Amino acid sequence: MELMRIAPTEKINLAYLGLRDIPKQDWMIQILPNSILRKYVAISPKKMREISNRISAITPEPKTIYIFEGSISWFITLKILSAMLGNTTVICNLFSSGKYDQLFFSKGFKPYVFRTALRVISKIGSQKAVVTFDTRLMSDKVTDLLGIKAEPFPVPSSFDFKIRNEATSNHSRALINLRGFNTSKLHEYLESSCRECTFVIPRGPISSTAVMPLEFGKYPNLEFDEKNISEIEYASYIDSFDYLIILYEPSINASGKILDAITRGVPVAIPKQATEWVQISRNWGKSHLFDWGNSSGEIKLFQHPEFLNPLLHGEPPFTPRNSLKNLAKLSKRMEIEEKNSRRYKTFVTDLICMIYFFGCTILNFQYSIRNKLIRIVKLMIKRVGQ
Repeated sequence: MELMRIAPTEKINLAYLGLRDIPKQDWMIQILPNSILRKYVAISPKKMREISNRISAITPEPKTIYIFEGSISWFITLKILSAMLGNTTVICNLFSSGKYDQLFFSKGFKPYVFRTALRVISKIGSQKAVVTFDTRLMSDKVTDLLGIKAEPFPVPSSFDFKIRNEATSNHSRALINLRGFNTSKLHEYLESSCRECTFVIPRGPISSTAVMPLEFGKYPNLEFDEKNISEIEYASYIDSFDYLIILYEPSINASGKILDAITRGVPVAIPKQATEWVQISRNWGKSHLFDWGNSSGEIKLFQHPEFLNPLLHGEPPFTPRNSLKNLAKLSKRMEIEEKNSRRYKTFVTDLICMIYFFGCTILNFQYSIRNKLIRIVKLMIKRVGQ
């Protein structure tokens, strides 16, 4: 969670609305209590007023508070906070798009409740709070089907823009990213692959545990990373590849791996059914499109695939710098003067705050008791089994 002030000079000042276990730095100021780490965000009305006053005191200039991995509970919390703050806009990204696509648009009572809740929350209180999603597909879907204002969040790449030198080797080193892919098909693809090319399975957060060295170690041109890739090494790691194979099942989610590759000038092979990934890749990066689930198309990924040049040139809109600029533009569009008086607004927001967080306290208590009972039952079953 970050509080970000974007000055007219486009210099960025950040204050950390902190969570524990992150080293304290000079520009970090913990403002939110650790109670926000509970399943349902919990802040007392008194504490919320203190937070509001403290944020207001940081700078008189316009501020934007945003959270990327947000939730409905976070949206309510920030909506209340936005009503208590002056000269501040709030952006809550409901993450991930795929999760909320299921939650809002499946059949049943639970999706109906969450759809209704989002409609109500979006339309009451401060107009300086907006809900976003990490893809335009999802934000447009929510806007069209639920009738509320939703925006695409300007998801950033991890890297600054880099112009890459053309590869001179006839053979390539390719990184394989897998998600929702039938890994048994890799046997056929690797057996037919170019033996002079190298294909790498990553470790760490971007790994696929379904591809194990014991089963796939027989292929001489397949490598397994021996260690996790640190944040410091990540840029040079991506630079070491000639192209990325994105064997991700097409979804409504954003893909940071694609953005990272494009900003480093690394070509990407992506399924054409993932329309938003395709649009981004065709516009800003070298791309190869293939049919998801089509073996003849997928096998070509391992046999020197051809890549199309980008349609647009220059720095893409999702570099860290440009993402911040787009976040500032989104914030400026939300700057609408409050019509209600400060006294009325304070009374109403304090009342809503008290009711909402009292409910969260009860829910967190019930959730805690349920988890303790589950642990006790499991322990009893284990002892009986012994």
